[in-house]
Amino acid sequence: MTLDNQPAADQVLDLSQGAGGSRVKITVNRAGGRISGRILDKDGEPAMGLIMVLLVTGPKDVDENSANRVSDGKYSFKGIRPGKYRLFALDVLELIAGFAGGDDAEFIKPFFDAAEKIEIKDGDGISKDITAFTKLPEKK
Repeated sequence: MTLDNQPAADQVLDLSQGAGGSRVKITVNRAGGRISGRILDKDGEPAMGLIMVLLVTGPKDVDENSANRVSDGKYSFKGIRPGKYRLFALDVLELIAGFAGGDDAEFIKPFFDAAEKIEIKDGDGISKDITAFTKLPEKK
């Protein structure tokens, strides 16, 4: 997306100050990437329960579009923009005690830092099994 030939910061167009005479350009790519797979528990078995899978570029990018809530041990993201991401799963019921509210980005950061890096290119179809976090990762 661009507004008057300037890229939209963080993919957000700010029209709060008006946009009279401005030009908006939105480019749609039909070759978005896909990633899917299974979520495993610590024993390598399919993880069951309330699992949240995240595909994000940074800890502050967590929102309703970046999370995929699953309960059947499988996840899937479609129409992904090319780029570098972190992919990880959180066992919500196991981790809920550690989240006391507050800043989501601060809670997500240790998981983001420990997550595997994934690069998605135009039209990629990636299959990737991941292990769900059930506790805070140990610092390296």
